[in-house]
Amino acid sequence: IAPSNANSGGVTPWLSWARDYTSQENLPHMHTCVLGIENADKLGKLAEKLKTKHEVQHYLWVEQPENIPVAVASWPGKKSMLQKGFRGLKLLA
Repeated sequence: IAPSNANSGGVTPWLSWARDYTSQENLPHMHTCVLGIENADKLGKLAEKLKTKHEVQHYLWVEQPENIPVAVASWPGKKSMLQKGFRGLKLLA
């Protein structure tokens, strides 16, 4: 359930822009990638790196009440703009 919630969190702050980007005409050109990371600490560091180094808009989903980071969802964008922030992570099937 957390990845779906994270996706909602990743898009909601930019909802008006996301509506245009995710138009019916653009949907066939969009892709979803699920990447793996070793643990919650590394996930938190990834979120910080996306924010400070790569300026990738994203949402870090923190499961409550446990307060454990479980997912990062980036805003919809071109692969060329997003991939540098996620380089080195394993693509999950």
